[in-house]
Amino acid sequence: MKALNLSLISAFLLFVSPVRADGIPGDDEAFFDPPYPVSARLANPDDAAALRDGELRSDLLTMMKVQTPVKSQARRGTCSVFSATALLETTLLRTGAVEGEVDFSEEWLQYLVTRYASEDGSFAFKNLQTFVDSGFVDEVDAPYVSDPWAEPLTGLAEERCGHLSSTRLASCLIGHWDPKLLTSPWQSLVDSASDTYNPEFLELRKISAKNRAEFMDGNVEGRYAIDNIQNVRALLRAGTAVILELPVYYGAWNHRVATELGIGRDMANWHAGLVGYPEAASVDYAKSDEQAAGHSVLVVGYDDERIVETRVKMQDGTERAFRYRGAYVIKNSWGTSGFGKDFQAEGRTFPGYGVLTYRYAHQFGSFYRLPFAGLTE
Repeated sequence: MKALNLSLISAFLLFVSPVRADGIPGDDEAFFDPPYPVSARLANPDDAAALRDGELRSDLLTMMKVQTPVKSQARRGTCSVFSATALLETTLLRTGAVEGEVDFSEEWLQYLVTRYASEDGSFAFKNLQTFVDSGFVDEVDAPYVSDPWAEPLTGLAEERCGHLSSTRLASCLIGHWDPKLLTSPWQSLVDSASDTYNPEFLELRKISAKNRAEFMDGNVEGRYAIDNIQNVRALLRAGTAVILELPVYYGAWNHRVATELGIGRDMANWHAGLVGYPEAASVDYAKSDEQAAGHSVLVVGYDDERIVETRVKMQDGTERAFRYRGAYVIKNSWGTSGFGKDFQAEGRTFPGYGVLTYRYAHQFGSFYRLPFAGLTE
């Protein structure tokens, strides 16, 4: 058991970020998932014809009207959970299924997708299918806990996990509830003598089931994966956001690990939310696999004329300037005080957003949608 917990701590430390003296994460907060399974890639990532469809950019300002506020996953590797939750929020707003302020719980989805797991991390297909199968709850019902849990247990971690051992304890440290609670008979959750006594969790189960029946049952049909660039662009033009999952290249993201690996980093691009591309002869391309990871974001627009300029350290010791035309507008889950805090588009500032080059997205990324009733391409 101790060896397992130490490995969990090591995984968290791999992506730990600076924290201010008051305990609030600093502006360099940025966690990743473990690497994603390669389940969906564009059929033709070099399809230049798809970029000549007569529409140079999507309507970003209209799309922004159905975006919920940028959140922070803080110190946990839960980016795919955040992108999936953001997609569900914008989809239900876009279709009129919900109105007003919308804030669904990442904490609940994280629990559902990591039951009996030994580390943070999920991926788009699993997350979206979990909404369909199990529903969702509001943030107010299951608030997100920003800190990863590990032994020795204190506070809420002790309350929820302190009575557990072995696999159940390991899973509880990741998902923040006993994995057995989801399938235990309701009677045991209200029996104070049971080791699964938790009447509050029973209420979460009821809310999640109710939301599944009201919003998901019969409304989601079709493939999650998007296999061509034309469909990605058509969805974005229609005001429908999509998920993009990528292997991480630290230099392209200007992430702090790029400094640790000797790749180099541009803080101006970091704060501007500009994500470049891992050139094949770059140190980024050669070194990033030493700390392999995945990142998931919500794509809310595209712009064929957006320029991203970078300076890249090459494997031959030189530094070269690159200029990329065309980028996706992305909504991230790293808060609004670090990455993208100065991001600008359409003459406005959208903190926490950014742009990611077509080249990076098309060569390495996988796109996913939530095929919800009422959405059109």
